[in-house]
Amino acid sequence: MRLAIDASRCRSGGAERHLAGILNNLIIDETSFTSILVWIPKSFSEQLPTAEWLEIRHPDLLTNNLVGELLWQAFSLNGLLKRFEADILLTADASSVCLFAPTVVISQDLSSFEPEVLGSATGIAFLRLQIIKWIQVLALRRAETCIYQSSYAQTVINRVVRSPKESAVIAHGVGSPEPRWDSDKFLRKKPDIDKYKCLYVSPFAHYKKQLELVKAIRKCQKEGVYLSLELIGGGVGDYADLVLEEIAVARQEGCDITIKGFMEHQQVLKTMSDADIFIFPSVCETFGITLAEAMYIGVPIICADASSLPDLLEDGGLYCDSHSPSSIAEAIRAIVNNPIDTANRAILARKIAQRLSWRKASIETFELIERSVKYEQKARIK
Repeated sequence: MRLAIDASRCRSGGAERHLAGILNNLIIDETSFTSILVWIPKSFSEQLPTAEWLEIRHPDLLTNNLVGELLWQAFSLNGLLKRFEADILLTADASSVCLFAPTVVISQDLSSFEPEVLGSATGIAFLRLQIIKWIQVLALRRAETCIYQSSYAQTVINRVVRSPKESAVIAHGVGSPEPRWDSDKFLRKKPDIDKYKCLYVSPFAHYKKQLELVKAIRKCQKEGVYLSLELIGGGVGDYADLVLEEIAVARQEGCDITIKGFMEHQQVLKTMSDADIFIFPSVCETFGITLAEAMYIGVPIICADASSLPDLLEDGGLYCDSHSPSSIAEAIRAIVNNPIDTANRAILARKIAQRLSWRKASIETFELIERSVKYEQKARIK
């Protein structure tokens, strides 16, 4: 069988790591596939396997422009699939207008379905979210099978999609020779003397709650809790301006806050291992791959009690109401003041993350694709 993969809309780090994870852990001889063709943007940063069975193409229209990408899917992709003689198409992101069948669609973007995200968007940003939402809904309804990355995402999106067809939850994998967090160093710290390094990795957006986090750091500073905060991700726009204004005020009050823009993935993981507290106050996550990586490294975690995140973290960290700077500050104080409990939760989080295997995700994904081909072939015979 010949499998085609449309990854033209894979723009986030999580989407890229997911595709790389399942392909790098695929043992082709254990499947019915003989050839795989994947279309990805030239900006795709993850390393895909070099193998005789895998062909990678970079169409010129895939230039981080939504209109160009949709035009390529609508007018070019179907012909390319026929020339390749594809038996099935795996759409690596549900934002697709390609009408090829059979198709398996992976849902990787929950933001258009979350009321808080839609409520915080205005103008062109709101219109873009609505367009993407209904493109995804139609793609998921057309699909032979839908893959979701968390039960939460499956439930929320299916309320709108209402498809009677098969769907499955296949989580991200995690795990490689990442650096490990040093619990002994953390346990030696003294709250009244030492500074605790806090880290948040995410692009600036209203639903990511950087503003509330900076306010929480200001609150802790006033209460005599010694902290530094590093924000990796950055961004531009009205919300980013609000965050930068709040940071300027915080710095005037003596808070140690730094902002880093884009950072290579391995450097992000190293920075995680050097942190004392990983804070993840986002209120919209399809799965939470960055959280899963922090869990695997073993750093203490404060997490939003929202979206898919509690299903992932379980009891491996402390939760906060991300809309409340006071709630975030309370969780920070609990981490600092209860080091033994903090270290034990970090150990539990790592054990939970170790259950997330790219090999398992790869096996489940390609077995499901094979079942979808066979189901469609039987239906065609009937």
